[in-house]
Amino acid sequence: MTERALYFRQPSADAMVRSILNGSKTQHRQPMALGFPLALSSGPALDWLHPNTEPEKQSYGFWFNDRTAIVSPFGGPGDYLWVRECFAYGGGTNGKPIVYRADWPELKRPCDSGKPYGGGFPDEKWSPSIHMPRDASRITLLVKRVWVKHLQDISKEGAIAEGLSKCTKDDGRLWKYGIPDRDGLPGTDDDGWPWREWQVDPVEASLRLWNSIYAAKGFGFDEKPLVWACEFERTPR
Repeated sequence: MTERALYFRQPSADAMVRSILNGSKTQHRQPMALGFPLALSSGPALDWLHPNTEPEKQSYGFWFNDRTAIVSPFGGPGDYLWVRECFAYGGGTNGKPIVYRADWPELKRPCDSGKPYGGGFPDEKWSPSIHMPRDASRITLLVKRVWVKHLQDISKEGAIAEGLSKCTKDDGRLWKYGIPDRDGLPGTDDDGWPWREWQVDPVEASLRLWNSIYAAKGFGFDEKPLVWACEFERTPR
């Protein structure tokens, strides 16, 4: 089985990391960027590609005429994903511990600002998640399932599993779903949503989250994109 890196896109990257850490995020979706139409009903099925080769050369994706056409970005069941996140060496390397931006509510410096960020590490700066090396990652995920669907087909259960939080402000008369601040409550102190933007329907909340990340890239909900989806569990590996 193989390992692949996984990182989350802004503006909710840190929130997605925290949702994995607290156990609320067990699924992830990202656009399937195709240069041609794909009919799921009559097209190829997901399976291991080249199953007769050595395990390290296998990959998970679609069969097209006995050759690889689309390979899963998540690998297949039994593979591993290690999470890249925005970090800094307040140590870890050369005797300094590693700190993670998702854990620090008072730190709001852009990753590439080059400015001191305080918190006891005045000479350090945040490094973007894409630059995180494997040995700095604290989160490893075991892939349990991979599939391809249109974004519009997401279920309520799937939407919640994307890492949404559930909150009430009137003793349970009205519950809404959304992305919280680091304190777990609606707000805009960090990367959360204000209460007015939380949704009663978790599917609507997940689509709002999706559009905030992908609409400007041409993969918004109205475009009816195909998405890669995976289900995972955190593992101590």
